[in-house]
Amino acid sequence: MKKKKAIHHHAKTPKPAPDPFSTLIWQTHEFAKPEPSKWWYTGVITALLIIVAILLYFKLYGLIGSALIVTLLIIFEVNLEPRLVRVELNRAEIKFGEKKFSYSQVKTYSIMLIKQKKHLVLQTVVPLMTLVDIPLGKQSEEEIRQFLDKHIPFLHLTTHPREKFVFWR
Repeated sequence: MKKKKAIHHHAKTPKPAPDPFSTLIWQTHEFAKPEPSKWWYTGVITALLIIVAILLYFKLYGLIGSALIVTLLIIFEVNLEPRLVRVELNRAEIKFGEKKFSYSQVKTYSIMLIKQKKHLVLQTVVPLMTLVDIPLGKQSEEEIRQFLDKHIPFLHLTTHPREKFVFWR
């Protein structure tokens, strides 16, 4: 007796179309580099000279070296070039370089023009990182809003939230 061969019909299930808004990825600088003017350097050197004069007056010679080191570190920090970092918005979180924020950690977002460049400003519940500025670079504001509106509320701001902490107005 001959055995019948089983015929298997493998119906191909169509793959779902990829969601164009499942992930947004772009590269941008980790911060907007301020351009220090000649007056900035003049101010730092003047402040150093005043501090050194005060230290000499009170005969605190050991702290003069510390003042010089701090001044050099400040000048070095200002001259640092921002690195290019990867920004990724996906269904679970926002990644900005090495930093990750789940949507439950982000209260609101805003897109603001800061020094003629657009930034994504996140207000978070993360201690010591309650405001996160992400330069948009060439990324489309509309795509970001369409994506983030699904996860967190948009907050229309006319001034940057950090401005309320400026004491010399």
